[in-house]
Amino acid sequence: MFNLVDLALEKVITGRLPGVRVDFTVPTRAWSTQAPKNSVNIYLYDVCEDLERRQAGSVRVGGWPLPLVLESDPPRYAQVSYLMSTWGGTPQDDHGLLGQLFAALTHVHSLDLGTADSDSTALFHVGLPWAGDRTHAELWNAVDNSLSPSLHATVSVPLPAFEPPTAVPVVWHDPVVVVRPGTERPEETRSPAGDALSLDMTVRTGDQQ
Repeated sequence: MFNLVDLALEKVITGRLPGVRVDFTVPTRAWSTQAPKNSVNIYLYDVCEDLERRQAGSVRVGGWPLPLVLESDPPRYAQVSYLMSTWGGTPQDDHGLLGQLFAALTHVHSLDLGTADSDSTALFHVGLPWAGDRTHAELWNAVDNSLSPSLHATVSVPLPAFEPPTAVPVVWHDPVVVVRPGTERPEETRSPAGDALSLDMTVRTGDQQ
């Protein structure tokens, strides 16, 4: 699931900044000394539930043409946090590329995850102030690297918390009534598909010859 977010981010960045390489490696000190020039590092450092989008109660799933309505928990969302840094070869190149990246992503408000689900769009925010217990400097220290200019980005991803069972289309057949001569009630009733039907009915056959 989160790999789809990575792919969506890479597609957006390379589409808006041609020639830029996207790397998801942890930006350690050893990596940064050999970082490819003109590259953007996207480091996923935290995953938690997006509590601002949590709903209470239940939702109804189903309806016409199915004669069944299911109740399920409301959808849940995960908040994925990224540290985005740029590597151009020199500090000036890093700063220039970081500005281009920020300008390109400020117009992006959602990411298409490319799935067949109805809720396949993830909300995207970039450049927001740091929140929570972690600070910018502490995160760089955790990956054993010196403090570098970077962007903080979050993605709110829908979780597949409930998947209703696959519904089988209902196909109606006219019943076939078998009546023996001289009787007024059907001896056996079956649908064309061979399924027995339970009918409480009287069939009048009229005068018998």
